[in-house]
Amino acid sequence: MTRSLLSLLQSVKNYTMHQNYNRFLYRKCRMVNGTTLLTHVPYRPFYCTMDIEAKCNLKCTMCPRNDPRFQESEMPYDLFARIIDQLPFLKGAQLAGLGEPMLHKDLFRMIRHLKDRKMSALITTNGTLLNKANIGKILESGLDVVHISIDSGNPETYRSIRVGAELEDVKARAKNLVDQRNKMQSKLRVNINSILMRRNYREIEDMVRLASEVGADQVIFCDIQYSFDVGISKRYESLRLADEGEKKEMRGLFGRAKTLSEKLKMPISLPRLEQPKAREYCEQLWIYLVVKENGKVRPCCAIHHKEFGDLTREDYSAIWNNDEFQSFREALLSDDIPTECRDCGML
Repeated sequence: MTRSLLSLLQSVKNYTMHQNYNRFLYRKCRMVNGTTLLTHVPYRPFYCTMDIEAKCNLKCTMCPRNDPRFQESEMPYDLFARIIDQLPFLKGAQLAGLGEPMLHKDLFRMIRHLKDRKMSALITTNGTLLNKANIGKILESGLDVVHISIDSGNPETYRSIRVGAELEDVKARAKNLVDQRNKMQSKLRVNINSILMRRNYREIEDMVRLASEVGADQVIFCDIQYSFDVGISKRYESLRLADEGEKKEMRGLFGRAKTLSEKLKMPISLPRLEQPKAREYCEQLWIYLVVKENGKVRPCCAIHHKEFGDLTREDYSAIWNNDEFQSFREALLSDDIPTECRDCGML
């Protein structure tokens, strides 16, 4: 056996050991404290969201890229690899950001880097770049999950939201990916992500049919994130802020969509329309590490202009439980949650 192969086997063993030990710490924390929601977290993050790309080929009307504070940038591969290698305990990483990840020239190299370290890999794409060559690269890379963003089964509505794309083109590309996945007997999961808002929720059954025609594994419906307050990301568009009459209509449509999903054997996930009676807690700051293109750490995928540290200058361990991180966790557990979180559909 060559030295290089022995080195690879040893590194795989080490990554598996780190991941198993982190799971042990997580369970131990729950046993000792009765909860894992502590301001000082004794275990390490399980997942990382890497904002690898902030460039995009579309101009979606609800995208935070419409914010004047936004700047186009991308994460260099060397920085990506250096950050991931600081985090051997991760179960997986989502390669996303405020842009289209398939525009990044090193995307598939990044996926392979994760897979070599026994980590799962997920990307979210608008689907416009799922050509034959990229489908081949996806299936060769070992990617675990791809989310394809489609917000309407109506070509006109879709075009008005995903400016620069055509529904039938993206639908055909998504179907080609699923067909090739099935042909190669790949374990890749292909999900459809669909943002619901007051301008498209009546088309929810069409989206279930579309996903079934494509052959997707699941449709994940979510309410619009209006805290961005740019483009059409406004409070008015949020389903949970609709009046009771409109919510009654939504409940009926959601019920019909659920019935249709069962008939078509197409699993769906629906957003809630009301705040829960019992207080719920977001576990994002206890489970995820969210890293911007420049290596700076932000609280979660929905908060873009608050930072806790810089992985280009600091080790992960100096950030995960620093004063800023702990103060934010403490506020999330209090009755006076942070301003940035008050409109979040997860609370």
